[in-house]
Amino acid sequence: MPTDGDIPLGAYEILLDLRLYIKETGDRSVKTIKKWYQKAKKKYGINTANVALWLFEENVQVRTCGTTGTMDTGARQMAKIKPDLVLVTVNEHETKAIHDAFQAATGNPGTPETHEGRLYRNLGVLNSTTVFYALSEMGSGSLGAMHQPVDKAIRALDPGAVIAVGIAFGVDEDKQSIGDILLSKQLRPYDLQRAGKEIILRDDKPHATPRLINYFESFAQARWVGAKIRPGVILTGARLIDDINYWDQLLKLEGEAVGGEMEGAGLYVASHEHKVDWIVIKAICDWADGNKKQNKAARQKKASKNVSEFLVQALQYAPLKRQ
Repeated sequence: MPTDGDIPLGAYEILLDLRLYIKETGDRSVKTIKKWYQKAKKKYGINTANVALWLFEENVQVRTCGTTGTMDTGARQMAKIKPDLVLVTVNEHETKAIHDAFQAATGNPGTPETHEGRLYRNLGVLNSTTVFYALSEMGSGSLGAMHQPVDKAIRALDPGAVIAVGIAFGVDEDKQSIGDILLSKQLRPYDLQRAGKEIILRDDKPHATPRLINYFESFAQARWVGAKIRPGVILTGARLIDDINYWDQLLKLEGEAVGGEMEGAGLYVASHEHKVDWIVIKAICDWADGNKKQNKAARQKKASKNVSEFLVQALQYAPLKRQ
């Protein structure tokens, strides 16, 4: 990427050609940008094309040094890519759904990148929004679980926001459906509790970032026609709940819950520490009732596909730039 190496001068020439064309014709259509991007990718490769696209989207003025085509120090620092979003998943169905949805939307399969010893994927630029992907282990606080990869991603990439994307469990099989999408207004961690004759939850009840709640709720109400969107409180904890009696106890303690999952607390803590925006967006794949294995793969694929399509269509509807 442009922070650490030289880029062919021709990439800048194509960038300048595009800017000149737009200046002369006023044509800044998506069709024109895509045509230019494909030309750059074919001639110089996807990495250079992605950097050039970012430079154009961010309106970075690149100066070249002599005839070598290298970036000068100021331009190199200006061109350091800081993603607007980092998306974090846990299992294979979530990961595949995100990659498939972004490739379909951008025509770009994404570029693997290593930063500070961890592997990420640059999913490209969608409607002026630069998106990266990271992988987490299941849970929040254990080695490799959500807190650690989010903390490392924030330190390495300096994103504008981090979103936990994937699968969750629902609370009411009669009123909800497999594939319904949960949008966290608040989290209710359930691991820290007083367990006596009755359970008393003792953890914080953090709010997700208001601008992200507003962004996704606005899109859901104005344009989304897919699975039902259910904003509200999401229960979160490291325990994999698959027992209807324990689940019923938790629901009595948090009657406003729309569902539950296992990674939200780690996302919240790491993001809060670095003052980075965050939200959890996950879709229902089971009911935590002892029947998780029933049609497990099909349900998880459906939930993952729904939430990935929701996220991509939201970004197509309006940019979600860093603040």
